[in-house]
Amino acid sequence: MKQEYINGFICGLITGCIILIFLTKGVDGRENMTNLISLFGNKKIVGKNIAIGDITEFYYTYSTSTYPPDYQRYRFYVENGEYFFYHEKREGDHWPLRESDKTVFGTVKLSEAEWAIFFDCLKGGIVKNREESLECGDSGPWLYLYWKGDKSKCQEFSFESLDKKTAFEEFCLKLKNTEKNIPVKEKQMILKINDEKIPVVWENNKSVERLKEQVNQKDVVVKMSMYGGFEQVGSLGFSLPREDKNINTVAGDIVLYSGNQIVVFYGSNSWSYTNLGKIIDKSSSDLKKILGNGDVVLKISFEK
Repeated sequence: MKQEYINGFICGLITGCIILIFLTKGVDGRENMTNLISLFGNKKIVGKNIAIGDITEFYYTYSTSTYPPDYQRYRFYVENGEYFFYHEKREGDHWPLRESDKTVFGTVKLSEAEWAIFFDCLKGGIVKNREESLECGDSGPWLYLYWKGDKSKCQEFSFESLDKKTAFEEFCLKLKNTEKNIPVKEKQMILKINDEKIPVVWENNKSVERLKEQVNQKDVVVKMSMYGGFEQVGSLGFSLPREDKNINTVAGDIVLYSGNQIVVFYGSNSWSYTNLGKIIDKSSSDLKKILGNGDVVLKISFEK
């Protein structure tokens, strides 16, 4: 047993000496330390293991649940071979803040020189396996770097130094104030019935807000069925927040029933529903032709 302890001590001593030599050899101890990081553990170094051409997207997010809550996000990304910077700020009197709480946002097209400045801010930073931490209640910031070899895991980023982090934040503020901001058109949620686009004015409530979040992940397709001679109804496959109240519906009304069924009226009814929207520019006879001649397929998506 004593011999095993002695052997372990000797191995540890030799390993420690090798690391010490590795760190002290040469002029730049920091460079040697980053070499060690890349050798041991699943960590990568920007500028060494990750080149400027490897980066596809970078997120910097800061938020807090204190009152009043706020949320700031910076995003750098590549699209069709061009470079862009996106920023958004969300503010409100509730938590969590949602897409509808955006108060300031914009997109800036970057030059190659500006993309190089962005890369220089990240250079020397460490990327490691992602650990989800948004639920811990911390205010961040949370930083994620997406690159061609991340394998959907090695994405969590930390700056090389406080100076690099400060330079990055100052660069983002400069870009926010640039006059090259491109107006961002909010995506419109559209309704199709049997592939025919139907004009809709959506309600501004929590149910539609959550519906938009679902549609943002993937298109919502519902197989509808005629019922009662005045409506088409179908299961969404998920639940939405309910704000039910007794409603006297008319042709064109779109409502939520029981939290998980969508109903489109071509006649009238009185029941407890949550309003989702209203079909416009269609007469009662138009709606009866569309909805009153057999089951239909309803599709909700964002306009491309």
